[in-house]
Amino acid sequence: MRRSIWLVIGTVIVVLLLAGAAFVGVRMLRGQNQKGEGSDSKFVISDSRGTKDFELVPAAELPTASPDIGGLFLRREDNSIIVGTGEVRVTIQSGQVAGTHNGPEAEVVITHDTLVYCDKTEIWTDAIVDGKLQQVVASGSLEEIEKYSFTSAWGERRGDRLFATVFLYKIP
Repeated sequence: MRRSIWLVIGTVIVVLLLAGAAFVGVRMLRGQNQKGEGSDSKFVISDSRGTKDFELVPAAELPTASPDIGGLFLRREDNSIIVGTGEVRVTIQSGQVAGTHNGPEAEVVITHDTLVYCDKTEIWTDAIVDGKLQQVVASGSLEEIEKYSFTSAWGERRGDRLFATVFLYKIP
């Protein structure tokens, strides 16, 4: 009798462990799939000229994966760019630029091997075709970046830092 109780308890434990492993595996796979779907490429932009709703087609120079860090440029500290993450908003009123973010600050380290690009895409043109706008980038310089520029970085995480292989910014 005791032996059958232990057998049932052991079977239940094994089933629970397998179910937990399957749950964690599915969540990890979902996270990988969502990263590459390009869901960050849909935009709705509004100002006094009207509203533009489009999908941004990434420039060929950029990695195909979603950025490892994206957000607002807050400041530069030597070779590090401090980025405000989370939901970001930028407003431009009477020539004054203001920005907010609701996520943590992230550090992006720029090395001599980092490819730095400036996003030159003109949103207020007639270049939106079938709801899509082709992104245009050019070689950039860290000296050009202004506070509240939009940034994206791809690279390798080491602790709390991202060592960028590619860094992109768009001046508001």
